[in-house]
Amino acid sequence: MSSLFRRLFRVIRIADDIRSILRAFKLLRKAIRKLGRPTL
Repeated sequence: MSSLFRRLFRVIRIADDIRSILRAFKLLRKAIRKLGRPTL
């Protein structure tokens, strides 16, 4: 049972990391657009 909780916690942590990475990527794209550079 504890292994199941550990696996679930790991999945939640991975999903949170992916969400934060996506948020940073959106902010980076917005900053690039604000600078007027062509999109990569």
